[in-house]
Amino acid sequence: MGAILELTSYAATPVGMIAIIALGAAAYFAARWVLSD
Repeated sequence: MGAILELTSYAATPVGMIAIIALGAAAYFAARWVLSD
């Protein structure tokens, strides 16, 4: 649980926001690529 709280506090920083957007985009495109197969 502590790790999740640590991630959310990190996500509040500008760098965290960029990281989450990048991870979200990567996951989105990976899912699209897998599902389109």
